[in-house]
Amino acid sequence: MGWKSRLWRYSQNVFSMPIIKLNKQILLGYIDKLQKRQIQFLRRYFIAVFTLAKFMTDNNIDIKMKVVFTTAEMFYPYQRQVIESAFGCKMFDQYGCGDRHTSECTKHNGIHHYFETSIMEILNEGERLKKVKQENWFLLIC
Repeated sequence: MGWKSRLWRYSQNVFSMPIIKLNKQILLGYIDKLQKRQIQFLRRYFIAVFTLAKFMTDNNIDIKMKVVFTTAEMFYPYQRQVIESAFGCKMFDQYGCGDRHTSECTKHNGIHHYFETSIMEILNEGERLKKVKQENWFLLIC
């Protein structure tokens, strides 16, 4: 990571948690940094957040957040409960990489498309398959 990225992350109080090799030592390091920097908002891949929340629960570690955002993966209701209990706040699911094309709202009954940051085209089944074969489009199906 270049100095500009490091400076931006520092100025915005952004803390990155790589998800490779999430062992006890690395999880304890993340917990230490979250506590020292008093992070209030957490946004990570779902499995990383769930692994951290489960570890915290199993080891009676208490860190409170204002909100947790998860991205990129599906999950079960019991996994949401583990995360919300561990961090003492609501969890909101998002999809769309850095752009956040869709997200849950406070009702948690589905996702909403962010029209300000992306374009969604709805095609019927025949058009969708034809277009994918001809133009190699990625389709976001919500």
